[in-house]
Amino acid sequence: NHFSLSFTAVSENRTALVATLRRLTGKTEGAARSLIGKLLSGAKDDCAAVLTALRECPDTRDPAAWLMAAATARGKSAAQDRTGKMAWMNDLAAKMAGAPSPADEPPTIDGNDPTLWGRAA
Repeated sequence: NHFSLSFTAVSENRTALVATLRRLTGKTEGAARSLIGKLLSGAKDDCAAVLTALRECPDTRDPAAWLMAAATARGKSAAQDRTGKMAWMNDLAAKMAGAPSPADEPPTIDGNDPTLWGRAA
């Protein structure tokens, strides 16, 4: 069963993650699980950001604080990157539909144009 295999893999990874956090921080199992939730929340649920922070965690006096700061910074960076990509994709879709892009120059208005004020030229 594919589902049971993936569930087992997730469970094993979670167990390894808790063990790693316990080793790094000296926290209890419950506190390590709580920290995982906080790290994911700070990283905007970007698992890769949390794992990268774990891999790069230096030998520091307060690894939990370092991990939280690193995961949050990476999560913000990833979120900004996703926002930038979405803006680019929206701009591309608008161009393909023939709509003007927000980046395009706005039309110029000649205040001396008599047709602008309803007068014949």
